[in-house]
Amino acid sequence: MARWLSFLEEAKRQGASDVFFSTGNPPVMRVQGALKVSVDEPVLSCEDVSASLHAMMSEQQRRQFSDSADLDFAFEAANLGRFRVNAFQHHNGPGAVLRILAQSPPALEQLILGDPTAKSVLISWAEKISGLVLFSGRTGSGKSSTQAALVERINTQGVRHVITIEDPIEFVHRSRGGLVHQREVGRHVQSFDRALRAALRENPDVIVVGELRDALSVELALEAAETGLLVLATCHAADAANSVVRILQLIPVAQRTFAREVLAQTLIGAVFQCLFPTPTAGRAAAFELLQATPAVRNLIREDKPVHIRSAMQMGRASGMRTMQQALEDLVDAGILAKHCVPEAGLG
Repeated sequence: MARWLSFLEEAKRQGASDVFFSTGNPPVMRVQGALKVSVDEPVLSCEDVSASLHAMMSEQQRRQFSDSADLDFAFEAANLGRFRVNAFQHHNGPGAVLRILAQSPPALEQLILGDPTAKSVLISWAEKISGLVLFSGRTGSGKSSTQAALVERINTQGVRHVITIEDPIEFVHRSRGGLVHQREVGRHVQSFDRALRAALRENPDVIVVGELRDALSVELALEAAETGLLVLATCHAADAANSVVRILQLIPVAQRTFAREVLAQTLIGAVFQCLFPTPTAGRAAAFELLQATPAVRNLIREDKPVHIRSAMQMGRASGMRTMQQALEDLVDAGILAKHCVPEAGLG
């Protein structure tokens, strides 16, 4: 077996989440959030990393990487499963970060670990017929897993047509009670925008967007939600309240008043999540939850996003909570130990 495959096998055995192959460094894995350098492995040469990437990529992907020096893709290794890869160039040569993907989409119960508030809110979102749900979190926080868990619940609990638009495809969904079509940007369609436009003509009930990254993707997602579809989308934001601000900032100023009105009408909720170490050497997700209550809708409509956090702090009866409140709940439930939570979390 090639050296890089052997290392992936060892990383999976140790329960790693990510693997790093980088010219000038030995292979590294991330286990329970901490980097683990493999001191027994030799330093990788440019040729070592290039050969590994060549084996992972298709011919088209090799050409794309040669042209752009940066590429996101997914690949599957026999007996090892699927991996999401970002290949890049740095001052020593090529490098790659591989996210180890689960063999099947996770169940919500696997992710929530005794958090009844998060479970109830997320399930209620999955049962909605139309509207927009936003997922945010830092890299490696598990937001893609949470999004996939909602898709899988929709797939198994009802008869709906789901179209996912991803870059790349991470979790593979088999059509169960419903019908699922997964499209990968760069492989099945040229761009998120084209895929979103096409999806509106493909008779979906649910559209899943890997990332809202520009004005056009936000406008198309809002249009889909406004016309009666359920849209599940990720975005880059520092917290749940900020996700509302972030997607509106992508819209040109002249169009923001209209976009705010549509968002106020269509938003179901937003979740921001982080992973924290547990007393049993595992990790648990803490979920900050924003619900689109009438008060929150008015704040969006009136362009008063600074007050959304206050509404979240006061809205626990509506299923809302801040990250601090989420951490307090997990500590009270015995899932997290207070000393394992950063001071910024619990104050």
